[in-house]
Amino acid sequence: MMKEGVLLLDLLRIGQKLFDLRQTNGFTQAQIADQLFVSHQAVSRWETGKTLPSIDNLCVLMGMYQSSLEEILCLNIDSNILSLKQLFEEHSPEWVIHEIIRGNIKAFNFADVIHLLSQEQRDYALFLYIENNVLIECNLWPRLSIEERMRLLIAYKTKKYHLPIEQIYPQFTYAEKKKLKEKIK
Repeated sequence: MMKEGVLLLDLLRIGQKLFDLRQTNGFTQAQIADQLFVSHQAVSRWETGKTLPSIDNLCVLMGMYQSSLEEILCLNIDSNILSLKQLFEEHSPEWVIHEIIRGNIKAFNFADVIHLLSQEQRDYALFLYIENNVLIECNLWPRLSIEERMRLLIAYKTKKYHLPIEQIYPQFTYAEKKKLKEKIK
């Protein structure tokens, strides 16, 4: 179970929302920049999902766009996703990882998307699994690299993570079985 209270903002979706709100309200990036005493490059970075406005700037934007914080930060967005393509086109990979592992996107499990991720993103996902003690799906084990599998086994051995050993043991390599037996000694 993931720890409660963890929220990951989807920077790409927020950037698109900021762009849409600016366009709908008839402002240019320069006008927003002048009102907030920032550069137009800062506004561009917000709208491309590279950074977020400060809380002070978000408060001013709420008034300018006549929007709530929830709307601007896309906290009221439904997570019913129809396809993996749509999922990755509309959201940042970090958000996708976070929401799938939390179980907020029911249509897919992590094994469905792992092949689309960079090593850094895969490492982030394993961190989330271990840190929040979320059980991996049995069909994920064969999709993990040897290094990733060993990382999970080491976390299991040091009692930092609970692996569903009974379910994934048939998929273990000889080296993994040997590593697991070291725990019993």
